[in-house]
Amino acid sequence: MLPPLRLSDAFRTRLDAFTSHIPGVADGRDDAVHGARVAVRRLREVVPLLGFEARAERKLSRRLRKITQRLGPLRELDVMCALIAECAEKTQGSSAVNAVGAAADRQRDEGRSATVKALSTKMERLALRLERACQRLAANEKRNRRAAATRAGLWALDARLVRRAKQLDDAIDRAACVYAPAQLHDVRIALKKFRYAAELWHDVEGRRAGADISVLKAGQDVLGRLHDLEGLIALARHVQASLTPPDLNTWRDLSRFVHSLEDECRQLHARFVGIRHKLLGIARRLTVAA
Repeated sequence: MLPPLRLSDAFRTRLDAFTSHIPGVADGRDDAVHGARVAVRRLREVVPLLGFEARAERKLSRRLRKITQRLGPLRELDVMCALIAECAEKTQGSSAVNAVGAAADRQRDEGRSATVKALSTKMERLALRLERACQRLAANEKRNRRAAATRAGLWALDARLVRRAKQLDDAIDRAACVYAPAQLHDVRIALKKFRYAAELWHDVEGRRAGADISVLKAGQDVLGRLHDLEGLIALARHVQASLTPPDLNTWRDLSRFVHSLEDECRQLHARFVGIRHKLLGIARRLTVAA
């Protein structure tokens, strides 16, 4: 067993992680955008459990959700460009990869600097609000005025973990073993939320979570790459349909490129099917433990 964390300590850890990524987001760094997005999702799991006044909690949760929504497109374009660079390295100057890469670069560059600057400013304001909330929470705990709220928060954490586990179980059941992108996307989202809830639960309970979290992260990585490749396939098909002037050689090259991506998607789906029983086992085991 590890020493358990109070919910307020878990909040502080996640807030510090979020704040640390803001300068990198302002500079447009890919790793900072990804790190900030993960930090916001972790904050979204803990904020509703802290016993804030209902109106204040709703405002903080709404602002965190908006930041997640703004970071999402930036992150997806960063991943898209990284995937194209990976493909370019393998294919050595393919006309298809070059055409898709040019389209992705245009999407990424359109207004990115202005978007990133405005987003980092909003993140700074949100960090200040969260910091004030964290300080109020710590002050109330010192005065022993939040004992009942803390107990309620722990019960709510157990209930939240059970709900996230049930959502993941249902999503995996609906997806079954069929390659259906919409259902697999639902599994990816449910898995992501369950993983962050499970991390929080293990921290607060003082339990070691290495093996379980590693399996959840592996599943998230498989489904995340599958989702990213599907986005790249959609972009490649759009470029193929928009070739001006028409170029038969490039069109055929794009078809071969799409087919190679589809092959990798099928391989990733097979990997997901291979670990789905482990994901279900973790969700059901933690449901009982909570």
